[in-house]
Amino acid sequence: MVPLHLENFKNNLHFTVVNALREFRVFILEKIRPEKTEIKKLIEKLETLPNVQAARAIRNKNDDSRKIVFEILANVNPSERIDLLTEATNLAVETEWKMDTLTKSRNWNLEVQVVRKFREDKKSQIIIFNNDRTKYLSPAS
Repeated sequence: MVPLHLENFKNNLHFTVVNALREFRVFILEKIRPEKTEIKKLIEKLETLPNVQAARAIRNKNDDSRKIVFEILANVNPSERIDLLTEATNLAVETEWKMDTLTKSRNWNLEVQVVRKFREDKKSQIIIFNNDRTKYLSPAS
């Protein structure tokens, strides 16, 4: 019999079958597709940068699947935009190196763009990861 160490459970959630399956799914996804986990981590890091409202990862349907554009939604002045873009690019380069190592491939191309509004070209793009909460937020009345 294998002992369960619930104190090591990632979240402070109650142990249920649904939570156990969710954690197992995340574990399997990290082992099978480590690049998806790295993309998600980069999105979360980008969203912690100052003045960032949301971020998402996009891949074009017709292009190489290893070219990913990260769009950062932010309304900033030009000098803040340069600083934000520099910081975001540094994070993207670190993630690109990590993905190269994990997948044993040097073909990853991660780009970063700071935008005032997300583009909506649904015919030629695939949104890989979208953590955009701005469309669900409304001003308090």
